[in-house]
Amino acid sequence: MKIICLFDKWYSNMRNHRFILVAVLLGALFLQPIYSQDEATRTEMEQILGRFSNYRFGNISIFRLKNIGDIRKALKLRQEKAAGVQINEEILKTVEQAILKIIEDGVLADESMREILQAIDARGFTPPEQSIMEQLYQYYKLKHQGAAEARPENAYLITTRAKPGEIPEFIIALIISYNASGDMEKQLKSIGPGDIYTYDEMKNFQLDTTFSANNLYDLMVNALVQRNVENKTIEAQGIGNAQWFARKIFGNTETPFLNEADLSSYDVQKILRVSEGEPFNFGIKQNELILSPDWILWRRFPQPGYYDEASGKFIVDTTLNSNSDLPLVGLELKYGIDCINYTSFFSERVTLSALWQNVKLGLILPTDGWASIGKNVFDINRKLTYAGFGLAGSFDFPIKVIPKSGVFHFDFGYVLGDAKESKYKSRNIDTLTYTPWRTIANRDFDYLIRGNIQAYYTFGVQIDNNYLFRFGLGGTFYQVEQWYYDLDTANLRRRLVFKKYDEKSVGDVSIRVDFMSTDIATPFGANVQYFNGGIGGGVWLQVPIIRNTLYLRLDGRGYFVPFKDKPDEWENKGYFIPMARFILTF
Repeated sequence: MKIICLFDKWYSNMRNHRFILVAVLLGALFLQPIYSQDEATRTEMEQILGRFSNYRFGNISIFRLKNIGDIRKALKLRQEKAAGVQINEEILKTVEQAILKIIEDGVLADESMREILQAIDARGFTPPEQSIMEQLYQYYKLKHQGAAEARPENAYLITTRAKPGEIPEFIIALIISYNASGDMEKQLKSIGPGDIYTYDEMKNFQLDTTFSANNLYDLMVNALVQRNVENKTIEAQGIGNAQWFARKIFGNTETPFLNEADLSSYDVQKILRVSEGEPFNFGIKQNELILSPDWILWRRFPQPGYYDEASGKFIVDTTLNSNSDLPLVGLELKYGIDCINYTSFFSERVTLSALWQNVKLGLILPTDGWASIGKNVFDINRKLTYAGFGLAGSFDFPIKVIPKSGVFHFDFGYVLGDAKESKYKSRNIDTLTYTPWRTIANRDFDYLIRGNIQAYYTFGVQIDNNYLFRFGLGGTFYQVEQWYYDLDTANLRRRLVFKKYDEKSVGDVSIRVDFMSTDIATPFGANVQYFNGGIGGGVWLQVPIIRNTLYLRLDGRGYFVPFKDKPDEWENKGYFIPMARFILTF
């Protein structure tokens, strides 16, 4: 057994970089002795990192990148430039055809270079020199996979030991795996020397201006800073040890944002999905359609991928999801004034909105539509009415001048024109006997929500990657008008006139919490909002009928008033509306 200190001399060559010299112990129980142990050369590093069993005893940390879109793009651009380069024919002539056949067959079988070397040795041949073997391995790999097919499936960072909650001081290597298996051991056992990028190689891997860094090393540092990584150290160091056991740590809480200091559209969309209850990823499908009695929604999301500057074409990335970004455009027809907890049919307000990116803007329609369903089906006591056209909208946006600002939410609505009589009250007034003062005394008004406005500061929390919360704190204000029938007796006539009697303004601090689970067969979620002594909210469960195509969402929304002696005149003490919604992605 030999224990190898990898970085004594290698670190000494990094005079321009600040770091703490550490002895990273990776080698133990090698099948064959390693002789050139005086220097931790690049070749030695690749040999050691290529043997997965060496990770177990190393004083290192191993991180898996959550999103490798930039790595795929960078490697693809480099491969396309090198696609036309052929191996020196003189090298092919120096190697026996039988050995070349073993190497080619091994590449086709997706074997690692170490496995191919073992196959050559097992058949009684002498393996080529290390440098020649690397060239042959990469030659056949490129020949059969091609630049367009050489698709990284996973990427891992090997770093100096990271302290809890801190960024590692140094990235030792980047390992690319082309193995699509979900097994980490299989992924890392299938790598070859060309799949390992050391510090020097990452620094020399220059990137163009479409990336957020100038070279591959700095790009990986950004991934660590932005928490686009998952710590796999315990899992990696436990593989292969039959006696190993590590208890899973639950309750790991972190921000859902990639970079809290500069939120992107992906960050805004991630937090919006919590509020909207959108747990499933759509893959490359760009359209979403939701159908239910009180909510009809269509949205189109951007195609996942990137533009290839060399060809000028857009490359679709099938491993990403269209709904990871904000929608391009959409249309929505919806009942409700959710910001004041008057949801669904009880609100008597139906809005037709256009959506794009993080903006929703629409017209409040001069009708109550089919709001009678609220009474006929769910036995909700109707109290509100509608008026003419109005304007409504909502916006979710970060304010970048504030460090770690989170996402701000703004919601408003305003109705024009006179209120309309509530036909559902069926008053059938006789003008000969009608007395307006009796109506006022009995508080027999029709109530119109004239305007509403809400502003929230919100932030997100992610627990164990599967449970997401969005917390909001702000204020809400609305104005309600009381309308009734007055009697016009001018010119010796008794004519009914529907007019405003009074108006009231209501404002208060409001608090909202949204919750969503993901990565389970039937995701579920809930939301709750406090405002003006009342609690509104809902629960939902989403059942996949046809995976990634058709879903059934069982939804229930309600409202009750626990912190008032009695509800306001225009409110009910409580109600609950169950609903079934069909969601189609295409």
